[in-house]
Amino acid sequence: MSAQLPDGTKNFITTARQKYLNPAKFRSPTVYVGLGEDRPFYFEKSPSLVLSRLKHNFQYFYLNYIVIAMILFCLTLLISPTAVIGIGIIIVSWIVILKATESGSVTVGTVTIPQKPILAVLAVASLFVLTYILTNIFWYTLFSSFLCAGGHALFRDATMHRDDEDKVDMTGDLGEDAQFLNDSSHSDALTDTV
Repeated sequence: MSAQLPDGTKNFITTARQKYLNPAKFRSPTVYVGLGEDRPFYFEKSPSLVLSRLKHNFQYFYLNYIVIAMILFCLTLLISPTAVIGIGIIIVSWIVILKATESGSVTVGTVTIPQKPILAVLAVASLFVLTYILTNIFWYTLFSSFLCAGGHALFRDATMHRDDEDKVDMTGDLGEDAQFLNDSSHSDALTDTV
């Protein structure tokens, strides 16, 4: 299927995946909950600061919020026996139909039906069944993950991580014997100005 996509679309998808689903943008649990910080969670009273915090937290922790939503979806799916049975029936149906149409068609009585229409009907039927089965799970997951992400974004003070994108990796030895730290002409100029 991906071979049929135009090159521009492939490039767009690849760029978007690298930009938005970059694993480096996943924040560690210690940063997410603020371990080691003085006051990682508190309620801001100023509306402008609340909006600024919400915007920053949704941009900074968005990948964490997506992972939490996926975990909540899987957990909700596992505790719903109807959904598990329905998905199991759909998977078995696909396996049976694919095995039956391995030759490219299936003969029912005197009628030979090609594989493509059978798979199209099965895809549409699967879509309707999944929509019916997963509607409640989807809305429950959407609501609960929005509560988790919204609560975290509202109360988590991650201002110390604001300039994370501007970090520059420093390399080399910057001990006390570094040349620019012990430059006597520079220290003399500083004492003259004081």
